[in-house]
Amino acid sequence: MSLSRGATAARGKLLLELGDRPFDHVDQFLGQIVRVRHGLPEKYFLCLCRFVPVKNVPALVNAYAQYRKAVDGAPWDLVLCGDGSEKPRIAALVNSLGIRDVVRL
Repeated sequence: MSLSRGATAARGKLLLELGDRPFDHVDQFLGQIVRVRHGLPEKYFLCLCRFVPVKNVPALVNAYAQYRKAVDGAPWDLVLCGDGSEKPRIAALVNSLGIRDVVRL
């Protein structure tokens, strides 16, 4: 997990530079690094979990599809991070709902 080690090193360096400033400055900076590195939009929903039946990620995907239809303005994208036995089923659901362009899997 080089990202996690890199993020930890970056956080430590920033803590030294920021001194007594609030920690949210560090988190915002690291969040921007991750967002740019992975080409993520500025605002998005994030799900980090194992893709196994007990997590019920398909329910989240279905709810997100409903959200996309109901929201006014600029809806946020959905980023799903994980792996597991349900990943092919989740990918197929995302495709069948026609939301592949706004869901990162």
